[in-house]
Amino acid sequence: MSTETLEPDLETILADIRSIRGITAVVIFSRDLTLIASSSLINKAETDMCIDQLVHIAGISDTLTYEFGLGELKHFLIDGEHGRMMIYPVGNDFLALIAEKNVNMGMIGLKVKHIYEDLFNVLYQHDHD
Repeated sequence: MSTETLEPDLETILADIRSIRGITAVVIFSRDLTLIASSSLINKAETDMCIDQLVHIAGISDTLTYEFGLGELKHFLIDGEHGRMMIYPVGNDFLALIAEKNVNMGMIGLKVKHIYEDLFNVLYQHDHD
């Protein structure tokens, strides 16, 4: 019997994140507006529009954290009347989570911290193969 642990694939990571109660969409995209993966209830047109806007917001957030000496951007939150969106840089890519308003933010933070290294490795092993 092998004791080797298998590296999770992108679908496994998406499913793990979507298992958090209140998460309605998970989108992984690059700075060049390329959709890498998604697990969501939103359609392709909405996903493309979302990616386009989030890349701009991420650029502004990067600039602001640099200009104000806040260090490296860890994540940003968009808090709306009916829901929330959390965006996390993963290398040069982004993980965006769309959630219901009452989602457990602490649980999301723990889950992202838990999967971050695996997600980074999955995203960048393909770029460097």
